[in-house]
Amino acid sequence: MSSSAETATRPPPASSSSDAAGPHKPEPAGGRSRTEGAAGRPTDRRGRTERIGRILRVRADRQTETDRATAGDIVAVAGVKAARAGATLCAPGAPLVLEPPVTASPVVSVAVEPRGSGDADRLATALARMADEDPSLSVRTDPETGQTLLSGMGELHLEVAVERLRRDHRLDVAVGRPRVAYRETVVRGVSGLLYRHVKQDGGAGQFAHVMLDVEPLEHDAGFEFRSTVTGGRVPREYVGAVEAGCRDALAAGPLGGHPVTGLRVTLTDGATHPKDSSEMAFRTAGGPGARGRLTAFWLTAIY
Repeated sequence: MSSSAETATRPPPASSSSDAAGPHKPEPAGGRSRTEGAAGRPTDRRGRTERIGRILRVRADRQTETDRATAGDIVAVAGVKAARAGATLCAPGAPLVLEPPVTASPVVSVAVEPRGSGDADRLATALARMADEDPSLSVRTDPETGQTLLSGMGELHLEVAVERLRRDHRLDVAVGRPRVAYRETVVRGVSGLLYRHVKQDGGAGQFAHVMLDVEPLEHDAGFEFRSTVTGGRVPREYVGAVEAGCRDALAAGPLGGHPVTGLRVTLTDGATHPKDSSEMAFRTAGGPGARGRLTAFWLTAIY
């Protein structure tokens, strides 16, 4: 946080004989920062007014109060409300914006969770405040594992942050390693996977036959679906149902229940019934048709 020109909180000391000789001359922009002056309270880059309570010179664990700081001084200020790390404080009559420091991307992460069931909201608030005060910290929730991840510039950095949670915010937190979000993928392809879904329980039945080909893609290619059916053997509205069934099944793979990625499924043939076929029947056929056959042929691997 940088300050320039004049910053204010307390009235200036009584004027000396030299002050009585003539009007006070304002300091040039970027020259000095004081706790009070003719320029009024300082503002940040968004035009918000700040009230500076004290200016402190910090040396190790010692703090010495002063009434002003000149250009080049490194000082701490107390009483700031809205300004955050990287903001510039300046006199209202001498607007100035300094380029904020650039923080590197975090390199180490730990999972944190409250030990008490009722402390989840307090933990979220405390982490958000710490990340606001220290831009080199980041907090996010892993969408797959559900863990709250605290990331920083190193192990010591994170240890200090966790200690602050315990000491300053009085939170009892558990710290551990982030869980790995595994994926399953296809290691070899297979053709002609036939699945028949036939169900009759007294009312309207369910009938769907699908034939699928499965082939591997690059791991980061995700999932692709296509249809090469000709002659209207599988109506177009049922093709979309087969794809939806495949996506449902591949959300949890046959080996460890992890998402399956890096494969292409092709619908090559199928059969319908004039009364019992429906989108639900073909969606049901597409799911087990993809998942069951992958299990039967041991086509998947975890990475």
